[in-house]
Amino acid sequence: MSIVQTDGVGPNLKVSSGKSELNMKKISVKNEKNVLNSLKKGVVKGCLYLEKDNEGHDVICFKAYNCKSKGERDQLIVALETGWLKESSQRIKFFSSVKKEVGALQVSKVMNRELETAMDELFLQNII
Repeated sequence: MSIVQTDGVGPNLKVSSGKSELNMKKISVKNEKNVLNSLKKGVVKGCLYLEKDNEGHDVICFKAYNCKSKGERDQLIVALETGWLKESSQRIKFFSSVKKEVGALQVSKVMNRELETAMDELFLQNII
């Protein structure tokens, strides 16, 4: 495939690919270095949009999504009957979930029991 300019005026290009010829409009990419570097790394996630520059020419712009890395996952210390106890790099996390139907007194007892179990496991882990 060869690309040649059709006339000396304007941004029209003629693309010849053997049997047929297509007339195309030249479109520049605004931040081509960022796009090419991202393509070299693998899949590019973002959006492309068409914009006019100061001279009225069409420019394709690419804006990458600001994806945060997954980072470290929390380490499970103990799986409880109604929840879990996990450890992250900065925090110890306790979760317990009990249905409302059992009543406030029963919820309190279950959560206290689960918290005691979680704390015992945490102390055992620190001792060992």
